[in-house]
Amino acid sequence: MDDMTKWAVVVSAEHYESERLYGTDILTLPPPPPGTSDGATPDPSGSLPAGASKHLAADGSAERAPGATGGLTPGTSAAPAPGTSAAPTPGTSAALAAGDEALLIAATAEPVVFGLARSDADGTLHYTVNLLDAPIPAGNLATTTPGMRRLDEAAFGAISEQLNPRPAPERRTWLVSVDLPIEASSPGEAVRAFWSYVRELGPAELPAFVWPSGDELSMQAFVLGAEANQDPE
Repeated sequence: MDDMTKWAVVVSAEHYESERLYGTDILTLPPPPPGTSDGATPDPSGSLPAGASKHLAADGSAERAPGATGGLTPGTSAAPAPGTSAAPTPGTSAALAAGDEALLIAATAEPVVFGLARSDADGTLHYTVNLLDAPIPAGNLATTTPGMRRLDEAAFGAISEQLNPRPAPERRTWLVSVDLPIEASSPGEAVRAFWSYVRELGPAELPAFVWPSGDELSMQAFVLGAEANQDPE
């Protein structure tokens, strides 16, 4: 795959937060805006078009993160980051060829690389390295402008070499719980109310408690995909 194009795909902070909340092996770019074709003239800013991000479930069906916009919004024109192409590229997934590799960068207050991905024939990016729990600084590739830009081999390798040697973390069984005190006249009514609260409030307001199987004393609360100080009681 060394002859394939290398990319830096920068997503908004909101899109990054959505990635951290919901499990997915795929990062799908927004479709081109109405009235354009796959060969549309590049946007002067070199950014991806506006539109809601779509997640795909493991079985390939579409799923949407409740309450999350996850959109990639156009940015303003800016000088290219070191190692990126000075010429803007089309803001559609059609620019990605099968086998192309991309560094996934979040345009957060301090931009980070949160993964490495490879494109399939449809221009869909599949995670090959997932760093959502331990992102690394984007360094010279840092930018606050969401978009997709070509990288030279040196710029891509400087970051990817930090990712590939990492051993895969040991997989273990975790117990995850959401506990809600609910007043109801029957168990069935209580369960219906429970799922209504979960659906309406979601991970932005409901803490989830997680601990390794067999080690309940290590219970930790998570809100919005990050550790939070919460009393399980």
